[in-house]
Amino acid sequence: MRIDDIDALLATVQFSSLNQAAEYLGITQSAITRRLQRLEQTLNVTLLERQTRPLTLTAAGHRVYEQCLSIKRETKKLYGLLDPEAEPHGILRLGVPQSVAEIALQPALSALRQQFPALRPQVTCGWSGLLQKRLESVELDGVLAMGPEQQRFAEGYGGRLLCPLDIVVIAAKSWRLHAGALRDCAEKGWVLNPDGCGLRAGLIRELQSQGLRLALNVETAGAQLQISLVAQGLG
Repeated sequence: MRIDDIDALLATVQFSSLNQAAEYLGITQSAITRRLQRLEQTLNVTLLERQTRPLTLTAAGHRVYEQCLSIKRETKKLYGLLDPEAEPHGILRLGVPQSVAEIALQPALSALRQQFPALRPQVTCGWSGLLQKRLESVELDGVLAMGPEQQRFAEGYGGRLLCPLDIVVIAAKSWRLHAGALRDCAEKGWVLNPDGCGLRAGLIRELQSQGLRLALNVETAGAQLQISLVAQGLG
């Protein structure tokens, strides 16, 4: 069994498309097809339902895929043991929440490239929960995530606390809301990120704990746009 063949399966599952998987790996579609066929022949199983679109795994394919994820994770650990003193190099796939990227991505990447010029960072922005799932499926090498202090990670993964994050509610000055009065805010309605945002989920939990419902006025991403809408009294 070859690592190239494992990479072919992982990429195919990630993109549900041979064409996109081949493009991601930098090979032709015929080459990735050969790798998948070779893996199937080696294991004597059919991995993909080729009659469906998008491509899906067979029952055996699901089991093989999970084992391939484990092999890929252990391979990464092995490479890290070979020369721990070597300067980091190659592609580094990072996941960053959109809210953090808006204010800190540019200076962070600049500092990273200055300290480790041989690294080639590839950044994906999204919700923390989805980014962590992509980390678990070996689509990313590391994730900067926001979550509760008691955050739990999947087996084999750990996190390092960088800093606490203070969450505040803002409103138009003309509303003259009482600080800390969540009920007053709830009656006015909210300007929030789309579903999937961890901060939105945390707000919903807090509202529910106080017997309050979520009144959603505007659902949109982008901190500056949200602040502008709030300043206009739209939530």
